[in-house]
Amino acid sequence: MTGHTPNPLFLLLFLGSASSLFFATSWGQQQTVSVGFIIDGGSPVGKIANTTIPMALEDFYAAFPGSSARVRLVHRDSRGDVIAAASAAVELMKDQGVRAILGPQSSVESAFVADLATRAEVPVVSFSATSPSVSPDAARFFARAALSDAAQADAIAALATHFKWRRIVPIYQDDDYGAAFVPFLVDALTAAGAEVPYRCALPSTASTDAVAAAMYLLESQQTRAFVLHTRPDLAARVFAAAEAAGMMGEGFVWVITDGLTGLLGSIDAPQGVIGLAPFVPTTPRLRDFKRRWVHQFMRDHPGVHPDHAEMGCYALWAYDAAWAVASLAEHLSPGDLSPPGLVGGTTGPTDFAELGKSSSGKKFLKAITNTKFEGLGGKFELC
Repeated sequence: MTGHTPNPLFLLLFLGSASSLFFATSWGQQQTVSVGFIIDGGSPVGKIANTTIPMALEDFYAAFPGSSARVRLVHRDSRGDVIAAASAAVELMKDQGVRAILGPQSSVESAFVADLATRAEVPVVSFSATSPSVSPDAARFFARAALSDAAQADAIAALATHFKWRRIVPIYQDDDYGAAFVPFLVDALTAAGAEVPYRCALPSTASTDAVAAAMYLLESQQTRAFVLHTRPDLAARVFAAAEAAGMMGEGFVWVITDGLTGLLGSIDAPQGVIGLAPFVPTTPRLRDFKRRWVHQFMRDHPGVHPDHAEMGCYALWAYDAAWAVASLAEHLSPGDLSPPGLVGGTTGPTDFAELGKSSSGKKFLKAITNTKFEGLGGKFELC
């Protein structure tokens, strides 16, 4: 299952300067469908999702007031901790009887939660886990409502060919998010005739001094072209160290992947950096949503500077994922929603091995696998 159908076109951003899905509805008694929502609320992506997903559901039910089902979000904050995300998922599936889970945020959290949810046959719809290592090949009930990071490797290679960059060094976060992307990037660059003489892997917790030492080492190796693939906190330290080492001026090339481009409000990228982003056609619907989203985001997060209220790809993916889940709730009959929670399994709150099974999971998974519609982020299709 991949997210939005990969589009070979990417936007190059030089920094410093649906149609709706129609379905048959029942006009009988409205049913409530509980859906888990696991996110790191204090992170940039978490703040975006906390604004976007409720807006998506409001828009859906405004467009389809006769819906036979209403999604009830059951929110849990993982605070970026894998164990907390897994514990929240078990509690949501066992005690809250959720029929699907939106999130969790990171690829590491998603891999763990997707494994648990697959055992319980509860679909996990992720709008932010972009690592190629997380896939339905390993967890059958995992659905990616976003582009895999692997999709942008060829776009970076095309840039290298066009500008004749011969030696390129990836600088990446040394975890599942960063490391899983690098083999795809190296293969694409090698096929394009570019050399990857070495790689710079940095722990997410790398100190300022450690990052500075890594940048000075790269500068001493006469390296001039870099691809940065990290989370915003680490990216900020890399840029600061690179500027201090004199690596942001003329003769140097920096490309950031779309995970950073989609969070421009959370990073202070220097002049001249090239950012990749999925190509999304501008439509009247998208323009209207952007206007409403900025106002809502500022109300939800009053301490955020207006310049940081940037709606990137994560907002589009979160919106379309929530819209899809709301539409698919219509496919569940009252019989699918009974009994609540998981059938079978043990009663222990931390017993991951014997979770039991969802009565609606297989039907929900089949429905989301087959759904197609024009979302804010383009054609939404999971396959």
